[in-house]
Amino acid sequence: MGGYESVTTPAGTFDAIKLRYILRLDDETFWRYPTQCDYVVWYAPSVGAMVREQKRSTWMQKGYASQGANFGQQMVYELVSYTAGK
Repeated sequence: MGGYESVTTPAGTFDAIKLRYILRLDDETFWRYPTQCDYVVWYAPSVGAMVREQKRSTWMQKGYASQGANFGQQMVYELVSYTAGK
């Protein structure tokens, strides 16, 4: 995954570099496994900033892993307005 991709946001359509990064947090406790994070970012060089980002994190309670009891968060950030500078 990666490379250039066209991405559409409320601010318009941009040619962006798609990057994916995966993290494993050091937050394991006696009752749950560590949090796994899967993030995807689209950076548009013409804007000089990120225009879209998707974040997903999951964790499982110990003893329920075989039953697929996942918990976590999902978020999407998008550029909603942009005016090119002079």
